Amino acid sequence: MLWSNLGTSLLVTHGYAHDDVRLAYGRARDISIAAGDVRNLALVLRGLWLVHISSANYVSALRTGREMLELGSHDESSLLEGRVILAVTSIYTGELKTAESFFAEALSFPKKTRGLAKFQHTGHTYTLCRAYYAICLTYLGKIDRSLSESLDAQMAAEAISVPITTAQTLAARGTNLHRLRYYSEAEMCYDQAISCSTLHGIPYWSAFCLMAKAALATEREGFEASFAAFERSRQDYQRSGNRLIMSWFLYLRAELLAKASKIAEAMACLEETIAFIAETGETVFEAEAHRLKGTLLLQGRESVATWNVDGAEACFLHSLAVARRQQAKLWELRAATSFACLRARQGRFGEGHEMLGPVYDSFTEGFEAPDLVDARCLVDYLAGGGLGPVPMSDVAGSALLIS
Repeated sequence: MLWSNLGTSLLVTHGYAHDDVRLAYGRARDISIAAGDVRNLALVLRGLWLVHISSANYVSALRTGREMLELGSHDESSLLEGRVILAVTSIYTGELKTAESFFAEALSFPKKTRGLAKFQHTGHTYTLCRAYYAICLTYLGKIDRSLSESLDAQMAAEAISVPITTAQTLAARGTNLHRLRYYSEAEMCYDQAISCSTLHGIPYWSAFCLMAKAALATEREGFEASFAAFERSRQDYQRSGNRLIMSWFLYLRAELLAKASKIAEAMACLEETIAFIAETGETVFEAEAHRLKGTLLLQGRESVATWNVDGAEACFLHSLAVARRQQAKLWELRAATSFACLRARQGRFGEGHEMLGPVYDSFTEGFEAPDLVDARCLVDYLAGGGLGPVPMSDVAGSALLIS
């Protein structure tokens, strides 16, 4: 128990991927196996999973989840925990339907299992399950249900009042709102998570949310100030080996550079993003990375005639293919929107409508979300052959605007 308790304490104070956390939990695992202590082994596996996933070591994270499931024959709470571990990990690797299935199974467990206390010092299992289920639902295009789950998770965290759970749930809700382009609401969640993390000495979530918040501050604070804050937080985040969801943070970095018309630097950052995805298997933002790359290939050009249309089209179609393979309907909508914008700028309205219309029509909820509002306006514009009001959108800050 001493080594596992040390690992848990270091995890909170040093960050999930710190070498000392890895060493403490590794030692605790060896001792627990040798002693046949199944209960402590489950606690250790939870800690090791946090080490692996925060390091973007998804192969080891999945293996740890399967080990946790094997303990389920001895301990029902481990069966629940294993499903949550596999669900969350599967989000990052782009296996969204697999993740959704594991989440649904976890949420069906009886309340007596959900409330077990042994994992709570590294985050309340059931609350975190709902918080990350919401994120999964967003990618799948189930936006209304996502927002409901996310709010319920936040309310559950407030009721439990465990600092690390509060910080993590607020951060998860903030990123979910951020990706849905509810920017002011996202920033409020980040601020609350930062306050909680600072008060209770949880550096991981403080750096995470400061970085995400800085990416939203460009309009208010200007590029230089917000980019400097973003870079400081990124260094703090990575200092202890944290690499989880760096594909998104690198994407945000590229977006910041693009907004400042630093197209070459933004493109270099995107290439780094794509390389990171290939190295780690963190594919959940692969579609978005290629979509933004396509957009950047069209930026800074004087006219349609000088655009790298072939390169942009290839990127948009690659983005669409990845999104469809993952069944990531939100990313599919964004890729189709960018492609349709390109066709509109070329005066090929029918082709744009043929691409975007069916994708928009496949949604059954979330019609008040910014992405769907913009897509609806663009569909109508394309259907009218370019007549009527011109839709203007940022679509996550990186759509090809019609002007």
